[in-house]
Amino acid sequence: KDKHLEKNKGNQVQIKLFKKDEKGNKSYIGELQEFDSETITIKAEEEIKIERKDIALIKTIYEWGN
Repeated sequence: KDKHLEKNKGNQVQIKLFKKDEKGNKSYIGELQEFDSETITIKAEEEIKIERKDIALIKTIYEWGN
């Protein structure tokens, strides 16, 4: 939901797709940058824009201290 996306802007997320995209990827990890009603943008090595209709799951990645 949008409220969850807003809360996690700037955090690391993992996005899993329903099927492989044109680059052959089915999963991405990056910092959640922006979103709107149609796309979600993350920053990994480069900025990646993903169509929301293609997303199966989004999870926040938590880094636990020692």
